[in-house]
Order: sequence, then structure tokens, then C-alpha cells
Amino acid sequence: MALLVCAACGKTTGEGVFCEKCGAELSMMTSSGGKASSAFFHIEHDQGRVFMVGQTMNFRFALTPLVDALSNVFVAVVFEGCGRKVEIKQLNWIPCKGERRELRNINFSAPEAGSLGFSFYFGFRHEGMEHVLEADGEYKVWPSFSRAQDVIRNLEINIQNSGHAADFDLSGIREQLRPDERLEEIIDKLHRMPPRWSALRLYGSNWRPPRIDRMAPGILAPVELKGCPPVSVQADRLTLRTGDQCVHLLSGDRIRLGKNRQNDVVTRVFENGQSSSSINSKISRYHCTIEREGEKCFVVDRGDYPEDGARPSAYGVFLDGRRIPANGRSEIKANKQFRLTLAGADSALQCVLGFDLETWSCPSGMRRICGRSCKARQTGSVVLRRHDSIPETYLLLWECFSMGVLDPLLEGIVVWRQQDGYGYATADQEGWLEPGMVIHTPKCDVCVEEWKQVGL
Repeated sequence: MALLVCAACGKTTGEGVFCEKCGAELSMMTSSGGKASSAFFHIEHDQGRVFMVGQTMNFRFALTPLVDALSNVFVAVVFEGCGRKVEIKQLNWIPCKGERRELRNINFSAPEAGSLGFSFYFGFRHEGMEHVLEADGEYKVWPSFSRAQDVIRNLEINIQNSGHAADFDLSGIREQLRPDERLEEIIDKLHRMPPRWSALRLYGSNWRPPRIDRMAPGILAPVELKGCPPVSVQADRLTLRTGDQCVHLLSGDRIRLGKNRQNDVVTRVFENGQSSSSINSKISRYHCTIEREGEKCFVVDRGDYPEDGARPSAYGVFLDGRRIPANGRSEIKANKQFRLTLAGADSALQCVLGFDLETWSCPSGMRRICGRSCKARQTGSVVLRRHDSIPETYLLLWECFSMGVLDPLLEGIVVWRQQDGYGYATADQEGWLEPGMVIHTPKCDVCVEEWKQVGL
């Protein structure tokens, strides 16, 4: 049996979920050399996910630090069985002991049915030492013609075999899923249910990530786009598309969210191609705004109605589970991650629409590329990632931004706002973004299109 050192009491204990000496929860970690190691993190994954061929999958993980003074955090997921892909996220996060964080924005699309294995790598720095931990897991990818009852039964067996059946209300799951439903409907319902968390067993690893170059390798001098952008490229909103994924670019010091089509981000939700009345009924026509004032940025619970002016949303705006006062605002500081929910505090509830909200300043490397005089600690962009299955991300762009932050396929592309247009640069291309053009990269082609949200 491998030995562990409990981070709570510092004493050696055998392998298990809890320390034999003090009863504290362990992270199930041993070093690759077999020596005892401290328990740094507890990591879980959502075992209740079901996936279908060709579907863009959203994986869920949760991290809980068990010690303080951790830095340089990254996660990487290597998918195997349906083709190999490395998905790396450099976390914009300063871990605090006991502060749990969920990761929702790791996506993958499987081209064929079968077993989809994954290896989860977690790297960090602690007391001057670099550490990498490893965990393995597996999901099943179903053919689109699969029978719903087979999928439901397989999910139950997986949960029971893992020893976590007592943690889940299996009868409650069965009651919400009908065997005569289409597979897409069952998947959508499961993904809206609260996560079925299962702990991952962690081991020390010698794995190291491939070199991540998010600063457009090959660009050695600032890109100069002189003068005003031509009329043909002047735009406040554009859509960048790669495969079935869309990134919507927006600009302006005030971005409006709500279900009315006059908003900058239309928050309507669609299920199986139809508008979801259960969620849309709770979202106000003009629900809230994201506003930039000088070097600061805010989420404001207030919408501007053409007929009678400004008023707050009916069911509220929540930031990290806390409701923003009616007509009030909450600051979102640079280089932080938040959970933004509309009409409720928890996006797992059916009537709530949720986003991961990330704020980014402009690293010096990007300032060198685009030639801008961005301030280091000023919010230069805001990213909104939807919690539901709609494959689109919103990028509120005021300064410059490295697209590799959104998806490894977009690494090496830098975009920025310049006067009334959007500039871009790669290792061998630069210019203005214009609908109809294609940006070629070693990993994918990115199509620039007129703004169009999914389902609208």
C-alpha cells in the first residue's frame, strides 16, 4: 500500500479517502518514485456526463486546494481513444486553502463512438518546487442512434460501480429521463442537472506540457496598422467561427445583456432548436449591463427600456452567488474569474442562465505585438462563456487579447480594438478583420463573419 502524508496533521497514513490519524480528507496522491508526498489538492470530475458522436463536449472538474502558497497553476487534459488532443488552460487564479473552484470550459468533440479516455494533469508551484499531478478517467461516447434506455442504464451502472451510488439520487435521475426521449434531449437534461461529483485519484507525474506560446510566435516587432480602418472593416461586432464554435467580438464601454434583440448579447436560450420558455420567462428584456469606466469595469443590475428608462431586472443578477443590489453594481477587477448568473444564484437550476466571466489585462508580450500603450493592470477584455450547451463565447474587447486563452486551436492569434475596427496578427499575417476573410493557422482556419448569435 502506498503511503501518504496528510496535509492537515503532517503524519504518515495509508492510502484511502481519509487520514487514519486525524480523519482529514486526502487527495489520494503519491509521487512517481513511490515516496510519500504531501496532499496538495482534492480534484473531482462530473461523472454524470453523457456524450454523443459529433457533439462538442463540456467537461467539468472541481479543484480544492488543501494548502496555501500555491502559484503558477495550470491544468491539461489529454483525450485518447477518439484521437489525441492536448487541452491546456493556464488558470487565472490564486488558490486559497479550502476555496473550491469549478472548471467548465474544457471542450472536446469526438469523431467516433466508443471509449474516450482522458488524463488530467495539474501543475503548480509550492515552496520553490514545481509539481505535476496526474489522474485518469474514462467516458463513453454514444452513436447518435443509441437507445435512451441503454444510456440511462449505463450511467447508473457507472455510478454504482464507482462506489458513489449513495451520493446520487438515482431514482430522481430516472424520474426526469424518459426512455422514449431522443438522445439529444436526454443529454441536454443531464447536463442541466447538478453535477454528480466523483473524486479522482492523483499520482505524482513526470509529464510536462508542450511549450505554450500564446503570443503569436514569429512576431518580433510591433504591428502597425496606420490611420483609420477602411469603411469596409469598420464594425462594433464580428463573429469568428472555427468548426461549430463561435467567438463573438464586441466593443463599447457599455455592453447590454437581455432577451430583447436590441441587446448586445441576446440571452435567449434554445433547447433542440426551440426557445426555452422556462428560462427566457425569468430573463428581463433588458436585464443587466457590463460597463467600463476609466480603468475599472462593473456588472450593473440595470437595463435601459425605450419606453420608460432604466430599471433593474425582475429576478436579479448574481456574481459568485451573491445578488447585486437592484440598480447597483459590482466591480470585476482585472485578471480574475467570476461566475455570473441571471435570474438566480445557481446555473444548475433550470430557470437560471449562467456564464463564466473572466477579466484580462494586456500582458507585455501582447502590448509589444500590437504596439498599443495598454496599462498592465487595467481590464482590457472580458470573456463570457455560457454554462449551457450553446457553442458560443463572447469577447468584450477594448484593448488586445490572445485568442489562445479561449481555445488551443486559436493559439498564435492576437486581436485588438483600434478606433472603429479590429486588428489581428499571427506569425505570418496581419491586418484588419473583415467579414468573408479566413485566417489560416497551423491548427485550423478561422472564418470571419458578420455578427450572428446561434439560434437568432
